[in-house]
Amino acid sequence: MAQPLKELRLGGGVWRIKWRNNDYIATACMHNGFNIVNCHVGAGDPMEVVCSYKEHQSLAYGVDWYRQSHSMTSAHDPAELALLSSCSFYDHSMHLWTVELNSCS
Repeated sequence: MAQPLKELRLGGGVWRIKWRNNDYIATACMHNGFNIVNCHVGAGDPMEVVCSYKEHQSLAYGVDWYRQSHSMTSAHDPAELALLSSCSFYDHSMHLWTVELNSCS
């Protein structure tokens, strides 16, 4: 633990991190909403924010993935639709939202 393998500044103070397989993490950044990060695990590429969700009106507090994936089939590009839940602190709200992972990376 002398140095990080990779580093990414997300701003706002990261409060929660939830992994999805070895590719993506969902983060709750207190003052910067929720971010989906492509980690490129095992590759030399840097991590990158691929999607953000900023619809809460309070501190970003918790986030988690729905454990099953859904396939949205199209003639050109099938996309993996991920369902997430997020909650904020002071307004006591919980949101459900989706992201097409293949289209945002």
